[in-house]
Amino acid sequence: MKSNNKVIILTNLYPSPWEPNRATFNKQQFDALSQYKELHYLVPVPFLQWFKKRKQIKQTTHLRYAPFFYVPGTGRRFNGIFMTLSLLFHSGRWIKASQADTLLACWAYPDGVAGQKLAHHFKLNYFLKIHGSDIHIHGLHPSRSAQIKQAANKASGIVSVSNELKQSLAELGVEANKISVLYNGVNHALFQPKYQRPCDFEYIIFVGNLKHDKGIIEYATAFDQFAASNAQLHCVVIGDGPDAGELRRFVDTLQHRDRFHILGSLEHHQIAPWVQHAKCLCLPSYHEGVPNVLLESMAIGTPVISTLVGGIPEVVLQNETGLLIKPQNSVQLLAALDQALSIEWNQEAIRKHAEKFCWQSNAKQLQELISTR
Repeated sequence: MKSNNKVIILTNLYPSPWEPNRATFNKQQFDALSQYKELHYLVPVPFLQWFKKRKQIKQTTHLRYAPFFYVPGTGRRFNGIFMTLSLLFHSGRWIKASQADTLLACWAYPDGVAGQKLAHHFKLNYFLKIHGSDIHIHGLHPSRSAQIKQAANKASGIVSVSNELKQSLAELGVEANKISVLYNGVNHALFQPKYQRPCDFEYIIFVGNLKHDKGIIEYATAFDQFAASNAQLHCVVIGDGPDAGELRRFVDTLQHRDRFHILGSLEHHQIAPWVQHAKCLCLPSYHEGVPNVLLESMAIGTPVISTLVGGIPEVVLQNETGLLIKPQNSVQLLAALDQALSIEWNQEAIRKHAEKFCWQSNAKQLQELISTR
């Protein structure tokens, strides 16, 4: 089946009026893809949040936020069918009116499972993009894993952000020849060394979703210990998330809490100066696909400290563009901080390495995939 120029993107990972900075990596990829395709965005929103925020929503012919019913606190194995029925009931006419013949679901569960069922119902060509935690976490649960496998094997093609993730999906029983690896890209016009220093102190930086499994507690612990022998260094945190309150409370118990700067969520363009002038960027995640913040940090010439998980070792060159450690290990993180700040990094070489990660190239390959299968 050939694709025309109209594609429905189904994903919960998309900015909203109440979370304008959500999933900027997806927004950038779709903006680049829109040069080739007419895109229609269908964004599932948990129904409790949707009803609370519905007055902020402005529905259009190309962007639709849809309430997704589920049973809070239990029954996650049913979320695939709950999302399918929710979207069919709320947005079925919108899907048909789009006149698209291709549906690309971005996030394996429940979005990918619902996307496959909707594509079948409306006779659309179906593609799936997997990100990391959607496989690394949901793939551990037999019922969800089985649903992902079934949906993925019915896809015309699958996009993985790393070779490691491709292997993980294949190990669930998905046909490997369906899976194409497309690394995420970087907005190189934005992430280049052209900014003035945003503050008057030296610092390391974390940028990301403030969740426990991003290693935020290990990051704060390691910095507090490191700060005892580095009186001039500060710690900057950019982001928001479900564990932001826990992080703030934890930092309040630390000896060097006055050197923590938790800035909250910033616009994408506001992040670049902070990353450029950091001594290094830390992302000690427990599991990942390929975090865009690492690519962006390297693109602007700032070395990174991250973990040996997911596709990170595929994009970070040990001792050349950054340092990689085991996850959930504040002792190794402390040692990596000490090492990173003692190395004379070749920032030009770091930037050169990151040039290969380009949204324009990514979008060209993605449109070729969904146009020819």
